[in-house]
Amino acid sequence: MATSVASGHASDCGPDRSGSDDLWEELKAQYVSEAANGATEYAVEGPLLREAVQDMRSVTQGRYDIESVLGVGATGVVFLICDTRVQARR
Repeated sequence: MATSVASGHASDCGPDRSGSDDLWEELKAQYVSEAANGATEYAVEGPLLREAVQDMRSVTQGRYDIESVLGVGATGVVFLICDTRVQARR
């Protein structure tokens, strides 16, 4: 049974979605909803973000699973992740 995300602890985190097209479509939708030129920005930044996420997972040896997109801002993207070593959402 999972506890709230706000507490940072969960007994069962969701699956890693970093390679899922659904996650990236979710991110693209947030880009589009945040800015008039969001689709154009995503076309440039989306592939770079995918690469950065793959690099992060490689460097951390898969310790962090990406579950969902929480938000998109002017200078960043916020993902809900699970620390697989302690089964806690971050």
